[in-house]
Amino acid sequence: MSDLHFPEITGFNHEEAVIEARRCLNCKHKPCVDGCVAHMNIPGMIQAFLTGNGEEAKEISSSFNDFSEICGRVCYQEIQCQGSCVFNKLGKPIQIGKLERYISDTYENKPSIQALAQGTVAIIGSGPAGLACAYDCAKAGLKVTVFDKNEDIGGVLRYGIPSYRLPNEVLDRRINELKSLGVSFILNEEIGKSIVYENILFKYDVLMIGVGSSEINMTKAEGSDHPKVVTWDVFLENVNKGKDQFEEAYSTVRSILVVGGGNVAMDVAKSAALMNRKVDLIYRRTIPMMPARHIEVDDIIDNKVVIHELRDPIKIFPIHNQLEVLCKKTKLVQLEENTRGTIVDDEGFENFRTDLLVLAIGSGNQEQLINGLVMDEMNRIVVNDQQESSVPFVYAAGDAVTGPKTVVHALSSGKRAAKAIIAALTHE
Repeated sequence: MSDLHFPEITGFNHEEAVIEARRCLNCKHKPCVDGCVAHMNIPGMIQAFLTGNGEEAKEISSSFNDFSEICGRVCYQEIQCQGSCVFNKLGKPIQIGKLERYISDTYENKPSIQALAQGTVAIIGSGPAGLACAYDCAKAGLKVTVFDKNEDIGGVLRYGIPSYRLPNEVLDRRINELKSLGVSFILNEEIGKSIVYENILFKYDVLMIGVGSSEINMTKAEGSDHPKVVTWDVFLENVNKGKDQFEEAYSTVRSILVVGGGNVAMDVAKSAALMNRKVDLIYRRTIPMMPARHIEVDDIIDNKVVIHELRDPIKIFPIHNQLEVLCKKTKLVQLEENTRGTIVDDEGFENFRTDLLVLAIGSGNQEQLINGLVMDEMNRIVVNDQQESSVPFVYAAGDAVTGPKTVVHALSSGKRAAKAIIAALTHE
């Protein structure tokens, strides 16, 4: 789909993977497993790899997470599995993400279909939650159809993560595997608009909603409705659609100002820098308090992105075919241990001149999708511990339920939904 070829962040070769795997102590209490959202048997995977059983290592990984080659690239390992490694006390935890990536890329683990259940499943959204649910349902023998509003499959994996972190060919391999299991994809269809949810419910036995966070948070700054102010999803979609699409959309843009401090903001900033734009980033807290991975922050600095901390936009106005962004200076108070403090206004202001302002400050959720579907005060779908909603035979997973979280959170909730769906459609 994309003709952009950003160099992928490099992983391990075989020798490097073996050296790193040998550092694993195979701890009795396995804190890395506790730190993993999917609770993958990480020491088991590593030990199988070390004994020359690469396929077994891949099977262990896949039994907990069918998309391990993706998680190995995009998961926030520093605060999850690696963050729980006992070697953190020495400052050098096992690089679990790189090991998972190497094993997943190198060894085969072809799935097979077991006719455990019968029935039809409609999944709305082809992001991580939807794909994970589709994978397990298809392996159980269910007939699965995935609907997506975009022209290609993958949701945030396709349109929201730059190719230097997740190349399209890695995602495409897994999508082709889903197709080989009989999963059907219907694209360019936005359920709730071109097709109503109630019609889907009538046609299929079960519906799983995995639409993600569909509403993007906007800054409260005056003038944010200007056409030269765009949200991160629009920007990254243009990046991932290829150089021609990007240049057509931003042909007059030479400078870009990014607002935000999370991983999405880092993706926007680095992508813009790789497209040879001058990039500045503003964040209302300090750099050490950015929720982004520290390695991602260092990466954008290496790519000549200038970070301006303790700045918050309050007014945006056009001037000489550019935007003038007025920011108030901020400071943090009540900085107690293990807190992020409270942001208050400081004295003074600072102006930034830019051709394009990109907002990367998080996502919200959708309005009610189906009559009777219970939503919470944040417009998130309310589910039980099996991902069942208040409407019979309607399940939900991913950011539509939790609000913005990581890819592995979405994958794990999609697997939970699949487990419940399979149980509901299993006939003794």
